[in-house]
Amino acid sequence: MGGVDILVNDAAYNKWIPFQDLDSLTLDEWQKMLAINLTGPMIGIKATAPVMRRHGQGRIVKISSVAGLYPGGSSIPYAVSKAAADMFIDTLVQNFDFPATLIRSTNVYGRHQQLFKIIPRTAIYLKLGKPVELHGGGLSSKCFVHVRDVVDGLLAAFEQGKTGTFHFSVPSDITIAEIVRIVCEEMGQSFEDNTAVVGERLGQDARYVLDC
Repeated sequence: MGGVDILVNDAAYNKWIPFQDLDSLTLDEWQKMLAINLTGPMIGIKATAPVMRRHGQGRIVKISSVAGLYPGGSSIPYAVSKAAADMFIDTLVQNFDFPATLIRSTNVYGRHQQLFKIIPRTAIYLKLGKPVELHGGGLSSKCFVHVRDVVDGLLAAFEQGKTGTFHFSVPSDITIAEIVRIVCEEMGQSFEDNTAVVGERLGQDARYVLDC
């Protein structure tokens, strides 16, 4: 096996499971998220670390999530798996002086985004004629950063050989209701006629931001 310059751990799996509904959290979903989000990176690092040490070069880049910092988000197993993966990288850095870079972003959007996310979900519901539910009135704030900007940041970290933790975000935030309104306007639909206010969901962040 030749040298390995960079190992990027980017694969992740997530599924919307309400925090308060433990009955809907199955063992299969728990194990699936931990297998992909935690065990997968461990296997990749174990396979490539000896090669990096042998050649005296190489870096690990782990794509993390805000969910690994706070007990909230789309599901309990996703938050747990991301927090555990971050701790794994931190352990390697602090105990073995491992050349690792940890990347976190706020709300990433763009093509091929998971369809349950608010932007694609709003577009789909408008086409289907279904009301878009605004949990808590859609007042929670998010910082949306485009996937191209995240990739540009990753490439900059690669090229500069940077290690440590990097946060990618934008200097302003916007509420979920404002995002839905923008999508409605872009699709020529009425915001008032196509939305419904429902109760806030457990685990929802009032403001989803990162220190940058």
